[in-house]
Order: sequence, then structure tokens, then C-alpha cells
Amino acid sequence: LAEAVIMKSTGAAVKAATMDAAFVKDMLLAVAQNWNANTADVSLKALLPEEKRAELDATMQKSAAELLKACKEKGLHTAIESASSLEFSEIEKLLPYLDLYLMDIKHMDSNKHKEYTTSGNERILENAKKIAESGVELIIRTPVIPTFNDTEAEIASIAKFASTLKGVDEINLLPYHSFGRDKYEGLGRKYLMGDLPSPTDEKMQKLKHSQ
Repeated sequence: LAEAVIMKSTGAAVKAATMDAAFVKDMLLAVAQNWNANTADVSLKALLPEEKRAELDATMQKSAAELLKACKEKGLHTAIESASSLEFSEIEKLLPYLDLYLMDIKHMDSNKHKEYTTSGNERILENAKKIAESGVELIIRTPVIPTFNDTEAEIASIAKFASTLKGVDEINLLPYHSFGRDKYEGLGRKYLMGDLPSPTDEKMQKLKHSQ
């Protein structure tokens, strides 16, 4: 269990034998105390005021740099996934201890991005350029959401931008799913995505070829 939790929090496939008991304990404590919010689903974010939602991002966790540094000192591969919508100065603190950065880019049209997420994408795109220039491996991840960004033109525009980023040669397209519906119901909240269907396999293949 300890190994599984560490693998999930660091993205590392490691053997428990390579870590001493004290380090495992410290890692689990850090995850439990400071990183629970990072695994929260959108239902938790919906309960928070808009100005507080960014604090759920991995880059906003107070112990992030310390935890990543400890992992690096133990020879573990480190990775985070982030929307990267905060000031670059906060992201920059983590880069020396990161091997892999998984970055969400949802849309290239700032107006549409703001319509659906409440904020524009200018800072996100600028941060993508700076992270790429840092030398940390960067992978772009795009959640494919019907009615928002599921056209070939929209995906192609993200791919075109990604192609300008130094060292970026991989984009992950992640099909929308409604697995969070039950969690909303458990919280007594309305599932705002309604009956929006997931993209079909055929649709996803078509979008992949549009990159």
C-alpha cells in the first residue's frame, strides 16, 4: 500500500526495497497532510469560491517543493500534473526537482476558455513556453469535451502551439467521461454536465490524426 501511494503521488514505478521505512513514513505523511486536495475531483472544486480553486493545483501545495526534493534525493522519478494558471514564479520553485511536467491545455481561444473556465488562457500559454525552455520534460494533456473543444480544428490548433514548444513531442488527448456523476449525487449537488456523452473511440481516433 505504501509503495502504491508513493507511486501515485510521484509518478514513479519504484520498489519498496529501495526506500527506508522512515522515508516511506515521511512521504505518506506529506501526501496525507498536504496533497489530498491535489487528487480532488471537480465536485470539491465546485464547493470552493473561484479565488480558492487554484489552491487545489499541485503547484500550490505548500510542501510540494520539499516533497519533490526528497524524492529526487532518493533517486525517484518526479512528476506533477497542473493547469499552470498561476504566476510562473510559483512554478519555477518546483522545476529543479521535476523530471516530468504534465500540463493541461484545454483551448487556444482565450474567449472560449474564459467562457467555460472563468479565466483566459494567456498566462497558461506563457507558462508553457517557460516550462519548455527550462529543460524539464513537458507533455501536453488535453481533455476532449464535446461542445467545448472536440473539433479537428480546435485540437489541431493546440497541436500547432505544442509544436512550437522546445522539446515537446507528445500530446495526450483524454476523452471526457462522467465517472464523477455519483460523487456529485453523494454531495447532493446537481451534475452540471448533464447527459453529455463521452467522445466515441472513432471520434478520438479522428482527432488524434488531426494533430
